[in-house]
Amino acid sequence: MNWVLRIEKLLLDRVRADLSRPHPVAYERVGFLYTRSGVGARDETIILVVDYEPVTESGYIEDKTVGARIGAAPITSTIQRALSDGVGVLHVHAHHGKGAPGFSRVDLASYPKLVNAWKAAQPDGVHGAIVLSDDSLTAQVWLPGHSRPSSHGRVVVVGRPMEVFPNGRDLAVG
Repeated sequence: MNWVLRIEKLLLDRVRADLSRPHPVAYERVGFLYTRSGVGARDETIILVVDYEPVTESGYIEDKTVGARIGAAPITSTIQRALSDGVGVLHVHAHHGKGAPGFSRVDLASYPKLVNAWKAAQPDGVHGAIVLSDDSLTAQVWLPGHSRPSSHGRVVVVGRPMEVFPNGRDLAVG
């Protein structure tokens, strides 16, 4: 099944600005996007980003082997919000540079565990991850009822200028 993820440019700009701030113990910052979804006219899943929540300063754990490690509290908070608000959850972070970014091996290994926790709390939500570069992004999403991520989609940034990012990489984890 195909999907379209829509995010307002002003919100995406806010996310980029937040993620670009230095952190005293992490090499990169992490946040979470919350989504609502439905089926569009062409039978594709429409995913609307409705909110962003950064991981608080105290949510990080010092670990020099990864870009950022977060503790249980931020993850528990996302699970609770998925359950209470009926939203999907997308992990978001940045790999600075130009062009379409890729997920690291650590990213790809950790996302299925996060997604399974979110799916248990909100099985009808769209869950996954987005990695940003300075001028692009790549998404990995699990649609409701699917056990693997789908790369058959695109991200539309709504605003001026409007941008469309085809999700051309096969991101399925074997």
